[in-house]
Amino acid sequence: MELIITPTQALLPLSVLFVVYHAIRAWFLRKPESRHWDELPSVGVEKQTYFAWVRATLKSVRWTQDWAFEGYKKVSIVS
Repeated sequence: MELIITPTQALLPLSVLFVVYHAIRAWFLRKPESRHWDELPSVGVEKQTYFAWVRATLKSVRWTQDWAFEGYKKVSIVS
């Protein structure tokens, strides 16, 4: 019986290693300059929650159109 490895089976472990490597590198080996971004005030992002920036980005992608139209309704002359 011959062992056949599909491309997906070959790439999955490499993908997992890639993600783990970059997560460890981002959390523990950051440059001091990159910590500057953590100290900047931001609107709509809760800093004490997990994946705050990811959730805020996904929320903004979903709600930007609604927020824009809501703003136009509030400030437009012809309502």
